[in-house]
Amino acid sequence: IRVKMGKQETVELTTDTIPSVILEKERMGEITVESELPDFVEAPVEAGTQIGKITLRDGSKILRTIPVKTAECVRKLTFSDAFSKMFTFIAGRTAVDKA
Repeated sequence: IRVKMGKQETVELTTDTIPSVILEKERMGEITVESELPDFVEAPVEAGTQIGKITLRDGSKILRTIPVKTAECVRKLTFSDAFSKMFTFIAGRTAVDKA
């Protein structure tokens, strides 16, 4: 998932468990999976922060709700980090333009 104002642009997601549901074979097509995740998170992000959930449903009945968490820590971007990224981008563009 994207991270705004972070030293990394994305953060990996994880769950504590892999869900399992026992059903009759003919009911398999009736199960739906819904995910509720934000488009982005704002840094800083601690590892293990719950940012959403996955819900398994049988019609309107909720079978399982699985928390979705961040798998790693992402520190907030500092001014010097932002300046360094900008300089690297400009230097890279200049090198490409000269080629």
